[in-house]
Amino acid sequence: TGKPVRGQRKIPCLATGEPSTYNTGTLFRAERPEKFLPSERRRKEQHMIAEKGKRIRVHYTGTLSDGEVFDSSRGRNPLEFTVGAGQMIPGFDRGVVGMKVGEERTLVLPPEEAYGRKRDDMVFSVSRDVMPENYEPSVGDSLQMMTRGGSPMSVTVTSVGEDSVELDANHRLAGKELTFQVELMEILK
Repeated sequence: TGKPVRGQRKIPCLATGEPSTYNTGTLFRAERPEKFLPSERRRKEQHMIAEKGKRIRVHYTGTLSDGEVFDSSRGRNPLEFTVGAGQMIPGFDRGVVGMKVGEERTLVLPPEEAYGRKRDDMVFSVSRDVMPENYEPSVGDSLQMMTRGGSPMSVTVTSVGEDSVELDANHRLAGKELTFQVELMEILK
């Protein structure tokens, strides 16, 4: 504990109160425990943890229980969102809380934490007359229709009859357990 050199300061040690020298922005000297980091560094490290209200970027790969990949951000820009703002499915949103930049995590989400259970009341039949002119529906087709309130709604054709077409307005991943491999790339603010 001699005279401080350029780029160093003398301050009292948090553990003992004794004067100690540290380099600005670095750890205390080697004999000091790491939990006694300068407060500026401690604050900076706390800001590097994903928590509610922070805008983050993640790479992810989503798979079904049979291993089929249904979506991935790899090969394109990372997904950017604000933690806890309701922009993501609930389990994904909660699953990234506490992650540090560079950390990878596996999230296994039951349907209730993802797109919900498949609902029978979201499957309905419409007359073929309401289909677009010159359109021949086939099972698996994805269509956009307007709700009574004027909002767009995605539906999938599940069966085609002579006079009617059965449509399913459930999300295509409803009722499925989803697994996400998530890597926290960046915390923006």
